[in-house]
Amino acid sequence: MKSKFVFAYVWTILTLAPVLAFVQSITTVAHATVVTAVGSNGTIIQSLDSGETWAPQSSNTGPSQTAPPLKDVDFINVNSGWAIGDSLGTASGLPDPTVRRTSNGGQTWQIATVPPVVSQPGHGITGVHFVTTDAGWLIGNPGLVFQTTDGGTTWLQQSNGVPPIEFYDLDFVDLSNGWIVGRGITGIILHTADGGANWNTQSVYNDIMLGVDFVDANTGWTVGTNSIRHTTDGGATWDFQIGGYFRDVEFVDAMTGWVVGRNGIMHTSDGGANWTEQYRSANSRALHAVDFINSDEGWAAGEAGIVLHTTNGGATWLPQTTGTNATLSGISAVIPEPSALIVLVIGGLGIACPTLRFTLLFTLAFLVRGLRGRCVAAANRLTRRRPPRRVFPTS
Repeated sequence: MKSKFVFAYVWTILTLAPVLAFVQSITTVAHATVVTAVGSNGTIIQSLDSGETWAPQSSNTGPSQTAPPLKDVDFINVNSGWAIGDSLGTASGLPDPTVRRTSNGGQTWQIATVPPVVSQPGHGITGVHFVTTDAGWLIGNPGLVFQTTDGGTTWLQQSNGVPPIEFYDLDFVDLSNGWIVGRGITGIILHTADGGANWNTQSVYNDIMLGVDFVDANTGWTVGTNSIRHTTDGGATWDFQIGGYFRDVEFVDAMTGWVVGRNGIMHTSDGGANWTEQYRSANSRALHAVDFINSDEGWAAGEAGIVLHTTNGGATWLPQTTGTNATLSGISAVIPEPSALIVLVIGGLGIACPTLRFTLLFTLAFLVRGLRGRCVAAANRLTRRRPPRRVFPTS
């Protein structure tokens, strides 16, 4: 659900046989998925190789024995991420809301600036979601919603028009359309069509609503303590699909999705008309979070530090060694951008360079043009945000 970027910055000089022509070749180099999970005792663990190996990161929340639990994590790309959780007690007796941000892929996590209201006793942050590196939302208790448009430097509290309640999860499909789920006396679903300037109650159920996921402005699912529910009209109406205790939901398109919860993992390939069990949790260890990067590869996380990985849409789920016994409540996977390797050959000298960004390619093409060469810009191929391919003809 997030954009993924990574660039290489290495130039290699190649010595080749003398030629009298300019030659170009392009090779795409894939990178392993970066996966980050958070949980109890301020735990943050990260894998740079799709979960083959995991390493702990410091969440800057104090000693692990007394650190507050982290509830959610969201990376918008391989560098920019957020981790949030319960309040952390301070010497003054007031809580320090646990909102952490990283701009270097988790090498360091900094305390983020949040509105003063969050620091009041009994308040805290429970969910985070960013649509771009600048635009994002935080939800918290009791019934708090905040928006940023400058990457978290400043936060504006939004009014949701409901009594103080507990919020558990949120999802936005663009800068306008978003949903929040939680509970008051009963479960509740809120919706905004204007980026949170106005929030409206869509539905109230006996379920405690714990997770929500939309694939577009109309099609979405919620899960909770008693059900999976589905909408095709943006939440104006919600249809019951099956019963059960589920904590998180993830869809990659309108047909293909997964839910995780108390008993394991369930999957649908028809939008939820039918759900089948893919994995049953051992020793009653509940799963709390799930994230997929496409219809084949995904991760699920939960109690006792368990992380499960699939590369075949969930037909098989294999445990990964995480090195922690923490209860993992959030997981986020991002795909680094494939590197495109351009090789230029001019006379007897070859230069190999990974494509960086469009401006570099334009400069490179301009220089080669002076040598009566020809350059095809092929940067950002095979990525979610790919600009049109440009061709720079010889003058």
